[in-house]
Amino acid sequence: LIWAFFVSTITLLIVMMAIAMYSRSLWKSSHRVGLFLVLRHAIPSDGMILGSFYYGVFQSAPLLLQLLSLINRAISTLSSWSYGKLFSKYSSGNNFLFVIVGTTLLAAVANLTNLFVFENVSSAHIFWIVLVVQALTTFSKNWAFLPDVVLATKSLSGTVCTMDSEPRLASRSRQDKKRAVSIGVEYGTLISCIDFGDQIGAMAAGPMVAALGVSRENDWRNLGSFIVLSGIFTVASIGLIKLIHKRAP
Repeated sequence: LIWAFFVSTITLLIVMMAIAMYSRSLWKSSHRVGLFLVLRHAIPSDGMILGSFYYGVFQSAPLLLQLLSLINRAISTLSSWSYGKLFSKYSSGNNFLFVIVGTTLLAAVANLTNLFVFENVSSAHIFWIVLVVQALTTFSKNWAFLPDVVLATKSLSGTVCTMDSEPRLASRSRQDKKRAVSIGVEYGTLISCIDFGDQIGAMAAGPMVAALGVSRENDWRNLGSFIVLSGIFTVASIGLIKLIHKRAP
Protein backbone atom coordinates (compact mmCIF):
# COMPACT_ATOMS: atom_id res chain seq x y z
CA LEU A 1 0.00 0.00 0.00
CA ILE A 2 2.81 2.41 0.92
CA TRP A 3 4.69 1.62 -2.28
CA ALA A 4 1.55 2.14 -4.36
CA PHE A 5 0.96 5.49 -2.67
CA PHE A 6 4.54 6.52 -3.34
CA VAL A 7 4.38 5.60 -7.03
CA SER A 8 1.04 7.39 -7.41
CA THR A 9 2.41 10.52 -5.75
CA ILE A 10 5.53 10.61 -7.92
CA THR A 11 3.45 10.04 -11.06
CA LEU A 12 1.13 12.89 -10.11
CA LEU A 13 4.09 15.21 -9.49
CA ILE A 14 5.64 14.33 -12.85
CA VAL A 15 2.34 15.05 -14.61
CA MET A 16 2.07 18.37 -12.78
CA MET A 17 5.62 19.27 -13.77
CA ALA A 18 4.91 18.45 -17.42
CA ILE A 19 1.78 20.60 -17.37
CA ALA A 20 3.69 23.43 -15.74
CA MET A 21 6.49 23.28 -18.30
CA TYR A 22 4.20 23.37 -21.32
CA SER A 23 1.52 25.65 -19.92
CA ARG A 24 3.52 28.08 -17.82
CA SER A 25 1.39 30.99 -18.92
CA LEU A 26 -1.56 29.41 -17.09
CA TRP A 27 0.33 29.02 -13.81
CA LYS A 28 0.86 31.73 -11.24
CA SER A 29 4.48 32.34 -10.34
CA SER A 30 3.96 31.06 -6.79
CA HIS A 31 2.41 27.83 -8.13
CA ARG A 32 5.44 27.10 -10.29
CA VAL A 33 7.76 27.91 -7.41
CA GLY A 34 5.83 25.57 -5.11
CA LEU A 35 6.06 22.73 -7.61
CA PHE A 36 9.76 23.44 -8.12
CA LEU A 37 10.40 23.27 -4.37
CA VAL A 38 8.49 19.99 -3.99
CA LEU A 39 10.26 18.27 -6.87
CA ARG A 40 13.68 19.67 -5.98
CA HIS A 41 13.47 18.14 -2.50
CA ALA A 42 11.72 14.94 -3.60
CA ILE A 43 14.96 13.41 -4.88
CA PRO A 44 16.21 10.34 -2.92
CA SER A 45 18.33 11.50 -0.03
CA ASP A 46 21.11 9.67 1.81
CA GLY A 47 20.68 11.75 4.95
CA MET A 48 18.85 9.15 7.05
CA ILE A 49 21.06 6.21 6.10
CA LEU A 50 24.21 8.28 6.72
CA GLY A 51 22.81 9.26 10.10
CA SER A 52 22.45 5.57 10.98
CA PHE A 53 25.95 4.90 9.66
CA TYR A 54 27.54 7.62 11.78
CA TYR A 55 25.56 6.50 14.81
CA GLY A 56 27.05 3.03 14.35
CA VAL A 57 30.55 4.46 14.05
CA PHE A 58 30.29 6.38 17.34
CA GLN A 59 27.85 4.12 19.15
CA SER A 60 30.41 3.45 21.87
CA ALA A 61 31.15 7.17 22.29
CA PRO A 62 27.80 9.06 22.34
CA LEU A 63 29.47 12.22 23.64
CA LEU A 64 31.34 12.51 20.36
CA LEU A 65 28.01 12.41 18.52
CA GLN A 66 26.75 15.27 20.68
CA LEU A 67 29.93 17.21 20.01
CA LEU A 68 29.56 16.70 16.26
CA SER A 69 25.96 17.87 16.47
CA LEU A 70 26.96 21.08 18.25
CA ILE A 71 29.74 21.76 15.75
CA ASN A 72 27.34 21.20 12.84
CA ARG A 73 24.96 23.78 14.30
CA ALA A 74 27.80 26.28 14.50
CA ILE A 75 28.77 25.46 10.90
CA SER A 76 25.17 26.02 9.79
CA THR A 77 25.17 29.44 11.41
CA LEU A 78 28.45 30.33 9.72
CA SER A 79 27.11 29.06 6.40
CA SER A 80 23.96 31.19 6.65
CA TRP A 81 25.99 34.29 7.54
CA SER A 82 28.46 33.77 4.70
CA TYR A 83 25.66 33.14 2.20
CA GLY A 84 24.09 36.46 3.10
CA LYS A 85 27.41 38.25 2.75
CA LEU A 86 28.33 36.70 -0.58
CA PHE A 87 25.06 36.11 -2.42
CA SER A 88 22.48 38.54 -1.06
CA LYS A 89 23.02 40.81 -4.08
CA TYR A 90 22.30 37.91 -6.44
CA SER A 91 18.71 37.22 -5.38
CA SER A 92 16.90 37.83 -8.65
CA GLY A 93 17.08 37.17 -12.38
CA ASN A 94 19.57 34.89 -14.08
CA ASN A 95 22.21 35.59 -11.44
CA PHE A 96 19.99 33.91 -8.88
CA LEU A 97 19.59 30.87 -11.14
CA PHE A 98 23.38 30.67 -11.37
CA VAL A 99 23.54 30.69 -7.56
CA ILE A 100 21.08 27.78 -7.42
CA VAL A 101 23.11 25.79 -9.96
CA GLY A 102 26.45 26.57 -8.31
CA THR A 103 25.41 25.76 -4.76
CA THR A 104 23.66 22.57 -5.88
CA LEU A 105 26.78 21.34 -7.68
CA LEU A 106 28.91 22.25 -4.66
CA ALA A 107 26.62 20.30 -2.33
CA ALA A 108 26.66 17.25 -4.63
CA VAL A 109 30.47 17.22 -4.82
CA ALA A 110 30.90 17.83 -1.09
CA ASN A 111 28.54 14.98 -0.28
CA LEU A 112 30.92 12.58 -2.05
CA THR A 113 33.45 13.18 0.73
CA ASN A 114 31.33 10.79 2.81
CA LEU A 115 32.95 8.07 0.69
CA PHE A 116 36.27 8.89 2.36
CA VAL A 117 34.71 8.24 5.77
CA PHE A 118 33.22 4.97 4.54
CA GLU A 119 36.62 3.81 3.27
CA ASN A 120 38.48 4.83 6.46
CA VAL A 121 35.97 3.84 9.12
CA SER A 122 38.58 1.78 10.99
CA SER A 123 41.12 4.62 11.11
CA ALA A 124 42.44 5.79 14.48
CA HIS A 125 41.65 9.36 13.37
CA ILE A 126 38.05 8.64 12.38
CA PHE A 127 36.63 11.39 14.60
CA TRP A 128 38.70 14.10 12.93
CA ILE A 129 37.92 12.71 9.50
CA VAL A 130 34.19 12.77 10.25
CA LEU A 131 34.48 16.25 11.75
CA VAL A 132 36.02 17.68 8.58
CA VAL A 133 33.66 15.83 6.25
CA GLN A 134 30.53 16.79 8.17
CA ALA A 135 31.65 20.41 8.43
CA LEU A 136 32.14 20.52 4.66
CA THR A 137 28.85 18.79 3.82
CA THR A 138 26.83 20.79 6.36
CA PHE A 139 28.24 24.07 5.07
CA SER A 140 27.61 23.24 1.40
CA LYS A 141 24.15 21.72 1.95
CA ASN A 142 23.05 24.79 3.84
CA TRP A 143 24.26 26.96 0.97
CA ALA A 144 22.21 24.80 -1.42
CA PHE A 145 19.14 25.05 0.82
CA LEU A 146 19.08 28.80 1.42
CA PRO A 147 18.30 29.73 -2.22
CA ASP A 148 15.04 27.79 -1.85
CA VAL A 149 14.04 29.97 1.10
CA VAL A 150 15.04 33.09 -0.83
CA LEU A 151 13.01 31.88 -3.83
CA ALA A 152 9.95 31.33 -1.65
CA THR A 153 10.33 34.82 -0.20
CA LYS A 154 10.94 36.65 -3.48
CA SER A 155 8.10 34.89 -5.29
CA LEU A 156 5.43 36.40 -3.04
CA SER A 157 3.04 38.41 -5.17
CA GLY A 158 3.61 41.81 -3.69
CA THR A 159 5.01 43.42 -0.58
CA VAL A 160 3.34 44.69 2.55
CA CYS A 161 2.94 48.44 2.74
CA THR A 162 4.03 50.31 5.81
CA MET A 163 1.16 50.77 8.24
CA ASP A 164 0.08 54.32 8.89
CA SER A 165 -1.97 55.31 11.94
CA GLU A 166 -3.40 58.48 10.42
CA PRO A 167 -7.24 58.41 10.13
CA ARG A 168 -7.17 59.34 6.44
CA LEU A 169 -5.19 56.17 5.72
CA ALA A 170 -7.36 53.83 7.81
CA SER A 171 -8.82 52.12 4.74
CA ARG A 172 -5.39 51.54 3.28
CA SER A 173 -4.18 50.16 6.60
CA ARG A 174 -6.98 47.58 6.63
CA GLN A 175 -6.05 46.53 3.12
CA ASP A 176 -2.42 46.28 4.16
CA LYS A 177 -3.34 44.03 7.08
CA LYS A 178 -5.35 41.71 4.82
CA ARG A 179 -2.46 41.68 2.38
CA ALA A 180 -0.03 40.84 5.17
CA VAL A 181 -2.15 37.85 6.19
CA SER A 182 -2.39 36.68 2.58
CA ILE A 183 1.38 36.94 2.08
CA GLY A 184 2.01 35.10 5.35
CA VAL A 185 -0.20 32.19 4.28
CA GLU A 186 1.42 32.11 0.84
CA TYR A 187 4.91 32.07 2.32
CA GLY A 188 4.00 29.33 4.80
CA THR A 189 2.59 27.22 1.97
CA LEU A 190 5.75 27.55 -0.11
CA ILE A 191 7.95 26.61 2.84
CA SER A 192 5.74 23.58 3.51
CA CYS A 193 6.41 22.51 -0.09
CA ILE A 194 10.04 22.01 0.94
CA ASP A 195 9.00 19.78 3.86
CA PHE A 196 6.62 17.81 1.65
CA GLY A 197 9.37 17.23 -0.89
CA ASP A 198 11.73 16.07 1.86
CA GLN A 199 9.17 13.48 2.97
CA ILE A 200 8.85 12.17 -0.58
CA GLY A 201 12.63 12.04 -0.89
CA ALA A 202 12.90 10.00 2.30
CA MET A 203 10.26 7.57 0.98
CA ALA A 204 12.06 7.31 -2.35
CA ALA A 205 15.31 6.42 -0.60
CA GLY A 206 13.75 3.38 1.08
CA PRO A 207 13.33 1.16 -2.02
CA MET A 208 16.81 2.17 -3.24
CA VAL A 209 18.40 1.19 0.07
CA ALA A 210 16.55 -2.13 0.00
CA ALA A 211 17.53 -2.80 -3.61
CA LEU A 212 21.21 -2.12 -2.90
CA GLY A 213 21.10 -4.14 0.30
CA VAL A 214 22.54 -1.36 2.46
CA SER A 215 22.28 -2.24 6.15
CA ARG A 216 24.28 -2.39 9.36
CA GLU A 217 24.07 -6.18 9.38
CA ASN A 218 26.26 -6.49 6.25
CA ASP A 219 28.71 -3.74 7.29
CA TRP A 220 27.02 -1.13 5.09
CA ARG A 221 27.78 -2.92 1.86
CA ASN A 222 27.00 -0.76 -1.21
CA LEU A 223 26.66 2.38 0.92
CA GLY A 224 29.23 4.02 -1.34
CA SER A 225 27.07 3.28 -4.38
CA PHE A 226 24.06 4.84 -2.69
CA ILE A 227 26.04 7.98 -1.84
CA VAL A 228 27.09 8.31 -5.49
CA LEU A 229 23.51 7.80 -6.70
CA SER A 230 22.28 10.43 -4.28
CA GLY A 231 24.81 12.88 -5.70
CA ILE A 232 23.68 12.09 -9.25
CA PHE A 233 20.05 12.79 -8.31
CA THR A 234 21.10 16.06 -6.70
CA VAL A 235 22.84 17.20 -9.88
CA ALA A 236 19.87 16.05 -11.98
CA SER A 237 17.56 18.30 -9.93
CA ILE A 238 19.19 21.29 -11.64
CA GLY A 239 17.04 20.49 -14.68
CA LEU A 240 13.98 21.55 -12.69
CA ILE A 241 15.09 25.17 -13.07
CA LYS A 242 13.11 25.16 -16.30
CA LEU A 243 10.03 25.54 -14.13
CA ILE A 244 11.13 28.95 -12.92
CA HIS A 245 13.38 30.05 -15.79
CA LYS A 246 12.54 33.50 -17.18
CA ARG A 247 10.15 33.96 -14.28
CA ALA A 248 12.71 33.95 -11.52
CA PRO A 249 11.79 36.63 -9.02
